[in-house]
Amino acid sequence: MDQDDSKHHRVVPKLASLAVLLLATVVMYISQGLTHTLVPLRLASGSASGLVTACYFVGFSLGAFLGPQLIRRVGHIRAFGGLLGIVILAVLSLALVDALWFWGLIRLLHGASIAAAAIVVEAWLVSASGPEARGRVLAVYTLAVYGGIGIGPLFLTILPEGADTLWQPFSVAAIILCLAAVPVLFWRTDAPPIPTHSPASWRRITSVSRVSLATSATAGFSGGALTALGPIYAVSLGLDMAGVALIMSVPIILGLVLQWPVGTLSDRYERRRVMSSATLVSASCALALIWGQSLGLAAVYCLLAGLHGILYALYPLALAHANDRVGTPTDTADIGAGLLLSYGIGAAAGPAVAGGVALAIGPTSGFMVATAALALTGVYVLVDIRRHAQVAIVDKGAYTNLPSSTPEVFELEPRTVPEPVIEEEAGVAQADK
Repeated sequence: MDQDDSKHHRVVPKLASLAVLLLATVVMYISQGLTHTLVPLRLASGSASGLVTACYFVGFSLGAFLGPQLIRRVGHIRAFGGLLGIVILAVLSLALVDALWFWGLIRLLHGASIAAAAIVVEAWLVSASGPEARGRVLAVYTLAVYGGIGIGPLFLTILPEGADTLWQPFSVAAIILCLAAVPVLFWRTDAPPIPTHSPASWRRITSVSRVSLATSATAGFSGGALTALGPIYAVSLGLDMAGVALIMSVPIILGLVLQWPVGTLSDRYERRRVMSSATLVSASCALALIWGQSLGLAAVYCLLAGLHGILYALYPLALAHANDRVGTPTDTADIGAGLLLSYGIGAAAGPAVAGGVALAIGPTSGFMVATAALALTGVYVLVDIRRHAQVAIVDKGAYTNLPSSTPEVFELEPRTVPEPVIEEEAGVAQADK
C-alpha cells in the first residue's frame, strides 16, 4: 500500500507537469500560426514577405543551436520568461514600424527567441517523461506544435473589419504569448538537467545519408516558401480575412491525418521509395495549386491538405532513413541536429528565392519553387535507389513523427540513448525551484 502511494505521488506531479508544458506549447504555437499569417498580409508583397520570412528562419536556426548556452547561463525558468518577453516585444514592434529593414531585424530576433524558448519546453518534456512514455509524449507534442500552428490563423476570423492593417491582430498574438508563459512560470517544478550535446560533424552526416540531407533541406525550402507566400496567394484567390484564415488553418490540421499512413508505409517498404513517392506527389500538389483560381476552392483545400501533410512527413522520413544507417542509437541526436540544420538552411533559402521569383510572376511563386525543389529531390532519391542498396528490414527502426523544431526534441525520440547531463549551478537551480 505504501509503495502504491509512493508511486502515485511520483506519477501525478509528472502528469501535471506534462499537461502544463503541452498546454504552453499549444498556446505558444497558436501565436506563431497567427503571426506567420499576419506578416505576409501586412507586407502585401511577395518579395518583401520572402525576405522577412527568410530572416525569421535564419534566426530560428541560430536560436536552436545557441539557445542552450543561454539556458546554462541563467537557468530554464528565467530563460523561458525572458525569451517570451522578447518575442512579445518583437510581435508588438511589428505593429508600430513599417520599415522593411526593421521588420527583417525584428523577425530575426523573433525566430531566435522562439527557438530558444522551444528548447526550454522540450528539455522539460524530456525530464518529465520517462523512457517508457517518450514515444507517446513525442506524438502529443507533435500534434501540439502543428495543431497550434493550424489553429492560430483562425483568430483572424474574430477580428473587426479592417483589422488586418491595424494593431489589433499583433496585439492578439502578443496576448496569446502572455498566456503561454503563465502556466510554466507559475507551475512549481524542478529545473531539468541540461544535456551535453556534442557538435554534429557535417562530414559524418553527409557520409551517413545525403538523401536524408537533401530531403530535409527540401522540406524546409518548400515549407518556408509556402509560409512566406501562402497568405498572399490566398488573397489573390479573392478571399476575405475569414477565408484567408480558413485556408491557412484547415489544410494544416487536415494534413496531420497523413502522418500515420506515411509512417506506416515507410516502416513496411523501402524508406527511400516512400520518400521519392512523397516528394513527387507533393510536387504534383504544388504544381496543381499554381492554377488554383480555375480549380475551385474545394480542390484548393484538398491539394493544400495533401501538400502540408506530406511536407510535415518529409523531415521525419529523412531522420528515420538516416537512423537506419547509423551504427548506434547514440548517434540519433547528432544526426538529427545536422538534419535540422539542413532544414533551417532550406527554410531560410525558400522564402528568399520565392520572394525573388514573385517579382516576376506574382504570389504563385511559392508553389512554383516548391514544385521545382520537390521534383528534383524526388528524382535524386530515385537515382540513389538505383545506385545504392537498401537497408535491410531487420536494421530499420520505427518511423517517429518529429516536429522540425530544435535539437532538444531528439531526446524524446525513443531510440535516443540518454546523454550525460550537467546540473545547473546551485544558485540558478535554487532560483528556478
